[in-house]
Amino acid sequence: MHQFTGDDWRLKLISFLDNFRCARSRIIYGDQALFVRRSLFEQLGGFPEQLILEDVAFCEKLLKVAKPILLAPPVVTDSRKFLKMGVWLSFARVLAIILHVEWGLPTLPRSFFSDVR
Repeated sequence: MHQFTGDDWRLKLISFLDNFRCARSRIIYGDQALFVRRSLFEQLGGFPEQLILEDVAFCEKLLKVAKPILLAPPVVTDSRKFLKMGVWLSFARVLAIILHVEWGLPTLPRSFFSDVR
């Protein structure tokens, strides 16, 4: 489970949708605290050597041998990045990433993932 800090209703909605996506797909993003036994992590070759979305690529390998479960209570992610960039723009960026992964489109350029602090 995942939730953002703060009480912004938009972030609560995004967390709800993210948790729904995660429960359906079992693809866990890096800010959702993925726990894997070391032996299984090593058996699967660890995180692939790629600049972006290595967490998604690892989960795709993981799903071939296991079914991740979601634990409660939720992992709390700081909302400052979403608030600084704009909640809806940040959400649109996440959707673009999800669609690229789901539809097998070419990986988005590294500049798309610029660090926001």
